[in-house]
Order: sequence, then C-alpha cells, then structure tokens
Amino acid sequence: RMAGSYFDSKHGPSEDEIKGILERGKCFVRHSTNQCGNIKLFVCGLVLVPLRLSIFVISSLFFFIVYFVIRYAGYHSMAYKALSLLARIWLWCFGIWWIEEKGQIPTNIPNKCLLISNHLGIHEILWFFFKYRPGFVAKAQVANVPVIGPLTSGLGSVFVKRKADFKEQNAIANSQSDAKGALAAIVEKFRSDRRVRLCIFPEGTTTNGEQIISFRSGAFRPMVPILPHVVQFTGWERGVDFDPHYSAIPVSRWALGVLASPTLCLRITYLPVQVPKDGETAYEFRDRVQSLICKAGDLPVVSSSYKDKRAIEDLVINGWIKMEALYKLHLVHSSEM
Repeated sequence: RMAGSYFDSKHGPSEDEIKGILERGKCFVRHSTNQCGNIKLFVCGLVLVPLRLSIFVISSLFFFIVYFVIRYAGYHSMAYKALSLLARIWLWCFGIWWIEEKGQIPTNIPNKCLLISNHLGIHEILWFFFKYRPGFVAKAQVANVPVIGPLTSGLGSVFVKRKADFKEQNAIANSQSDAKGALAAIVEKFRSDRRVRLCIFPEGTTTNGEQIISFRSGAFRPMVPILPHVVQFTGWERGVDFDPHYSAIPVSRWALGVLASPTLCLRITYLPVQVPKDGETAYEFRDRVQSLICKAGDLPVVSSSYKDKRAIEDLVINGWIKMEALYKLHLVHSSEM
C-alpha cells in the first residue's frame, strides 16, 4: 500500500494499481495549486466571484430576451450574432480576460467543413461559438431543454440518441454506441445539407492540456475540409495557480476556481484549412491533421481513453486519494520513468 497520508480511505487501490492508473491517465492529472496560489485565489475571489456571477446572470437574461425578440422578428442571423457576444461575456465570467490569436485567421471558409481543436473544457466551446457560430454534436435530450434546445437546433447541431441504461458497467459500451450513432448522423448531415459547419473535438474528452489523445477517426469519415485549431491557456503558472483545465475535478470546484482566477488568457492558434487528398483514407486524413495540431502546439500524442479518465476521477471522487496528493504522486512517478 501507498503511504497512509495519500489516502482518505483504508480501501484504496494498491501501489501498483495507482501507478498503472497514472501511466494510462497521465493526460488527465491536474496541476496542484500551492499555498501562495490559494491565497491569491481567495483574495481575488472575494471580488471576482460575486462580480462575475452577477454579470453572468444579468447578461444572460438580457441577451436571451434580445435573441428571442430579434429571432421572432425574422432576423435569425442577427439573433445569433447577439448570442455570440454573450459567449464572449461568458468567457470573461469564466476567467478569460483576453484572447490571443496566432496564425492566419481563415477568411474563405468552405460551406461544408468541420471545426476541430484539442479539448480543454468549456472555454473553447464558447470561443468557437463566439467566432464561428457552428453547430455541435449533442445528446438528443438537449433538443428538449427550454431555451438551449431551440438555440442548438437553430445552429444546425447534430443530436445523438443515447441508451437509457446509465449503469457504470455499461458506460463504455454505451459510449461506443453513441459514437456510431453520431458518425451516422454527421455523415447524413453533410450529405443532405447545403451548408454545414460542425464543431467536433476528436479526442472525445477533455485533458490537462499537456498531451493530445489519439484522435478518433469518426470525425474524419465525412471527408470534408477541416479547420484545425490549437487551444491553450496562458496567464497562469503550473503548480502555483489554479489549473483551469476541466479534468478530474468536481464541476462546482472547477467553476469556483475559474470564477476567481484573475489573469487567465486563451491562446488560439489558427492552422491552414486541411482538405482530403485524392486516394487518402479517413485514417490517413486523421493522422495528417493530428500531426499538424501536435506540431503547432508542441503536444505529444498519448493513447489514453475516456475509461482511463474515469479511473483517475474515481481515485479522487471516491476519496481514495486527495487531488493534491495525486498530482504530487504523478510528479514522482514521472521522474522515475
């Protein structure tokens, strides 16, 4: 067993099990916040959290009213432009003071294309909406949610039905079934619609931003032009400030952390539009785009999966190991390799 200080429970995994989980799920381990960072977070949070929450609520009410008024007046494009401004305000509410853009911003965007990037959390979703107003791939239940349902439908999003069985032992099987359903829906949308802009994150889940999970090939099966991006957080110091990546952390703790963060920046690197080559397979197309993103972001590829992420989350959520201790253990394990 690991040293007792690492565990809150007597029934935690063994040392070998912990090392195996860390090896497979290293791209999901969060950076710890040190004492100085916690003090800064607390002091800034006294001002920023209530301020940002107030602006979040007020701006949401105002822009949703504006959206529905303009939309029912028949000006759908203007209505979504208003919401894109709301997305930028939400980015500020969730810690992003400014957005740094690198590379050449695309001008002639194809009528049918996919927008992709590495996946860090909610920030890049809001940025994609702010910049492009694309459709997204979402659960079928989202279409029935008041306000959100009509918004996502109007964007041309793809809704995927999921199985009713949500038991843990069936989570992976359900995920694979969802992927097949999503692929079929995406291919059909590109086949039938004249103009399609879909945002997809081919990693399939969020990471700590230090690696790229091997891309799933499904996003590349439609064989349409792809606009790749690299998304990175700046303005924070690893191991000192709060880690803004949404990975292996309860959503309430993450939300409070980003609401209180005083200096976050979102760096977006635009990459050239990638078009499938003659005779190129979906797998070859995927590997080419993945290599481009990895090189631009200086990010290595790892073969982790959502199952590995759940294992990391279980260590923390079940109280088998503290989040801060997990990070320290990860550093020790990495130095031994």
